[in-house]
Amino acid sequence: MPELKTSTPIDSAAFAPLRQAALEQAQSFDLPVLHDDASGVSVQSVYGRMTLRVDRRGACAAEIIAERADFLQTLKDSLVGQLDAACPGAARRLPEDPERRPRAAWSAPAAGRRVSRGQGP
Repeated sequence: MPELKTSTPIDSAAFAPLRQAALEQAQSFDLPVLHDDASGVSVQSVYGRMTLRVDRRGACAAEIIAERADFLQTLKDSLVGQLDAACPGAARRLPEDPERRPRAAWSAPAAGRRVSRGQGP
């Protein structure tokens, strides 16, 4: 089955608290941490992989990879929840995704390739 990928910048929050939230979530659910350093963190779950990284502008960005669209949406919603918990109010400052609430603008899901930002899922 092809992978679906989506990504979004997270200009409203610093990387450090999001990294910490991701690591705490991984530990509490016994999820494998695939990568963890000052440039990014990746956590694997049964739904797929969530990666937080520092982008080339120095801002935080997220990428989610899953095999199914519903898993992709579950991970997107989970990330918005983590964002709200780690940086209260930050999720409200994300651009709106016209397809879903809570707010989050993501690139369009694409099978096996990276797509440009600005399209809803």
